[in-house]
Amino acid sequence: RIIKPNRPGIGETKEGRGSDYARIFIRQTLLETLRKVGTAVDPYGFFSSPVDPVADDCPDYYDVVDRETEAMDLGSIESMIKDGTISTVDEMRTMLMRIVYSCRKYNRDEDDEVRQEGEKILPLSEPFLDRARRAIEQQMKKSGCVETDEGAVHDTHSSSVSSPRAEKRQRIEGGTNKQQGKQGRGAR
Repeated sequence: RIIKPNRPGIGETKEGRGSDYARIFIRQTLLETLRKVGTAVDPYGFFSSPVDPVADDCPDYYDVVDRETEAMDLGSIESMIKDGTISTVDEMRTMLMRIVYSCRKYNRDEDDEVRQEGEKILPLSEPFLDRARRAIEQQMKKSGCVETDEGAVHDTHSSSVSSPRAEKRQRIEGGTNKQQGKQGRGAR
């Protein structure tokens, strides 16, 4: 899900540019970080795309690893960043942890080459994730934006808050910023 402005013209005014720029910056930073992580942790391409049980010679893979709730790969993480499903460093780390979990679950033998490569993912990823987290925090401060507990990016120069959760809550509650006295819903 891509975070979209909840009022027309945002990004065209000085007040709205900060939150739009911050969301773009976050997405680009996450994508760049993922590329660096992929280069560092997956030199053999074991984790670059979803497991193909036939091509990868593991016909029982999806009998052991649930396709919907456990399976994960770097290509899917990239798609999730692009479509807005992943919008924080912590969410990206959680998906990297799913790769490791699935790898361990299927490759139970600790001497297995794929298992050994999977075990390297988090230790090698952490420095890249830490740098990304710091870069995002610095950019958010510079642009006058803060991130709420719900993952929304709030422009402190504007009353606009935009996140999928905040927008959904507004639709459910029937509230808009105008109806709420122009207070940013969801900002903390």
